[in-house]
Amino acid sequence: MVAAAALAGWALHPAPAAGPWLMAAGVFLLAGGCTALNQWQERDLDARMRRTCRRPLPAGRIAPRTALLVAVSGLGGGLFALAGLGGVPALLGAAAAAIYNGLYTPLKRRTVFAVLVGGLSGALPPLIGWTAAGGAWSDFRGLLPAGLLFLWQVPHFWLFAEKHREDYRRAGLPTPGDLFAPGQRRRLAFAWIAALACATLTLPFTGIIHTPGSIAALLALVLWLAALSFAAHRRADLSPSPLFHSLTLGMAGIVALILLHF
Repeated sequence: MVAAAALAGWALHPAPAAGPWLMAAGVFLLAGGCTALNQWQERDLDARMRRTCRRPLPAGRIAPRTALLVAVSGLGGGLFALAGLGGVPALLGAAAAAIYNGLYTPLKRRTVFAVLVGGLSGALPPLIGWTAAGGAWSDFRGLLPAGLLFLWQVPHFWLFAEKHREDYRRAGLPTPGDLFAPGQRRRLAFAWIAALACATLTLPFTGIIHTPGSIAALLALVLWLAALSFAAHRRADLSPSPLFHSLTLGMAGIVALILLHF
């Protein structure tokens, strides 16, 4: 998904200066390295949760030193590939890794608002793809899909935490339920998903999506997101998984639409 989002950013450029596959491979390796380092950092938490206790580190299939070597190799290989496409994509990749592993991962133990920091890391792949294609980092055509990903990640993570609430409590991680009442959680999910639906409508107005078929597909996705926001508002319990998976499919549809459109 991260590599696909980076490819979507590259595809938005009207005259890309480089082929996309080195960039996609670099982002893929970087994301893998970040994930491996995250599992190394959180191996104590993973051992306490049913969802993660069978991962290689807590299950004892890989030694911590080996996992750290895998993580460093992925991070180094990804940054090296991005550096071959320019300084800005490499700097953005390094920033994504630093935010994810240096800020978000330790903050997750302390506050549910860590997602606001982690969302910045997850929003950078389209901007990496855009700058690798030759675009300026400040261009709205790269910033807009990054903003959509940020808006998606907050309800996505909070719904995920609701889905695995007991696991999070077993590991001592804070969840939205520790801070907000059920009604407040429903309203927050409604607000973030509705904001994502509204922001998605900017794609045709800015010319990023412009063919009739693509606009029709995009409107269908927006209606889907709007329906999800109202479902979140009316649902008595946010923990069931259909809402979480539907939101994930909605964001995947937006990324796929950008890729297919170009």
